[in-house]
Amino acid sequence: MLRNRLILAVIYCLMMTSCSTISRQILHIGNTSSNRYPAAHTQNPLLEKPQLVDLSQYKSVNTRGKKQNNLVIALAASGGGYRAANFTLGVLLGLEKYHNQQFSNNFLQEIDYFSTVSGGGFAVGYYLTQLHNYLIETGNVSNFSLKNNARFMLENKSNPLRQDLTPYLFFGKNRGLNLEKRINETLLATSDGGLLLGDVFVPRNSSRQVRLPYWFTNTTIFQNAVGFAFSPDMLKRYRITYFYHNNIPYKLRRNFDDLEYAYGVPYSVGVTASASVPFAIPPTTLISNGCEESSCYLQLMDGGLSDNLGVYTSLGLLLQDKSKIKILIIVDASKTSTQPFSQLMMPPTNVALLWRLASVSTDSNFAHIKPNIGFVARDLLCESGASNVIVISLDLSHYPQAQRIGTQLNLSTEAQKYLIAVGQETVMKNPVIKKMLAQLQRGHLTLGQCPRGNRE
Repeated sequence: MLRNRLILAVIYCLMMTSCSTISRQILHIGNTSSNRYPAAHTQNPLLEKPQLVDLSQYKSVNTRGKKQNNLVIALAASGGGYRAANFTLGVLLGLEKYHNQQFSNNFLQEIDYFSTVSGGGFAVGYYLTQLHNYLIETGNVSNFSLKNNARFMLENKSNPLRQDLTPYLFFGKNRGLNLEKRINETLLATSDGGLLLGDVFVPRNSSRQVRLPYWFTNTTIFQNAVGFAFSPDMLKRYRITYFYHNNIPYKLRRNFDDLEYAYGVPYSVGVTASASVPFAIPPTTLISNGCEESSCYLQLMDGGLSDNLGVYTSLGLLLQDKSKIKILIIVDASKTSTQPFSQLMMPPTNVALLWRLASVSTDSNFAHIKPNIGFVARDLLCESGASNVIVISLDLSHYPQAQRIGTQLNLSTEAQKYLIAVGQETVMKNPVIKKMLAQLQRGHLTLGQCPRGNRE
């Protein structure tokens, strides 16, 4: 028993170091080599392929009364446990410091879309929950300060971005459901029981006002290893009828053609699924009636298994948004090695190989995909009619001490404060942000300008 626990603990450490990947080949073999976990056949063949969020299901975020309606900003925040959560919080605080005549308030409140994975979603969830609560109390966002909220959080013992969640990992009955309950009661706490999808999303043609940016938490479907952006339209598309919240099954009682279908689902369900690192946290189970069988199940796990940056969802959102100036901010808290050589002559031990296996797939993807995201974004979005496409990357590449901080779900006060400070500093030192804001201030943006032949 002790040996088994040690093996599981090692596996947990491996997974949490990247909060992201098990080889797709391993998943594929595990799903097809036996009938122990057979696939249920969908009634909709389109669902056999990855699905993009459908923004046409929602009221435009431009109706929030922004001053710069022709500009859209999407922020993608990576996974990485509490390292990612607190680094991302620091980035949000850094963006809040920037004011511009072209903004109604500050840079942070100009963000239209958040696409998050695992720990990055903890920070965004904290921000949007505090903003939601402030709106309920005051009716407007003009005097909201994330800085004041963060200061209070750091001084408070019940700190949702470093609370010890390790008792919910590996062992214990219903530990995934208990973790979801804890996240709902702390990180996403509201006066009426926790942040709901309907507190953020507003259906098209609704008389309700859009008051918050739209937030999509990214998960991975166990059966086919494709991404699933947790949101009302995706839950409707996959015909989800039941979910578990606070250890209780809930039935979605509206009809599938109802515009507000799934708006009552708590965000904590999606946040937990997005952080469900294999072995440590069980996949989140959703029940569907969209299969040939009488019922079937959607098993959602860590979003980093399909895209640890959340960038694919972000690009899909920017592609659909009709604004001409498109800005993608990538917040990457990952730890990757760029050095090709080793100091040791002896081959890696089995433990070292296992440790590397947990991150090699993500590192390989980063090595090929991350440097090209800017090119992909420009090609894709310029071709769709954008006038300017700007990609801003904020990461830990210049902060080796921050990279050495683990991604586990407990953290010291000193480490938390350091990560937040690093996040703010990366924003303040970023030359692209400074140049873009200066040009916006002058009312003449040339940065990221698309070739004229690609613009409508």
